[in-house]
Amino acid sequence: MKKLTVLESLRGFASIYVAIGHFILSHKNIPVSLGFLFRFGQEAVIIFFILSGFVIFYSSSKNQNESLYSYFIKRFRRIYFPLICALIVSIVFVSCDFPIKALVGNLLMLQDFETGKPGSFVAPFFRQCASMVSFI
Repeated sequence: MKKLTVLESLRGFASIYVAIGHFILSHKNIPVSLGFLFRFGQEAVIIFFILSGFVIFYSSSKNQNESLYSYFIKRFRRIYFPLICALIVSIVFVSCDFPIKALVGNLLMLQDFETGKPGSFVAPFFRQCASMVSFI
């Protein structure tokens, strides 16, 4: 089976759009026109998840002999290795006081900007460190 280049490109565009939107909308002195261009973040996230579900299903259907266990091991390595590397680099370079509860919560992906919401137990890493660092 061939790769679905167009769908993967759209998925990549949606993720970049959301990342740029988070960066732009987090700064107060951004021109209104840029804020207007990046106000469709929720829609881009929905597009990303729909396309991701289809692309993951399509790519996993190539290996019908693969067990569920080996599939989850591969996904775990693919997701958690970059996450752990990013947290380590962030802890080293940002060097803020990051409690172990917050580290475990971020590793288990139980974070959100509003910690009072159901399923959200800790704030994201940079939300906790933003007050200590001037460039964020």
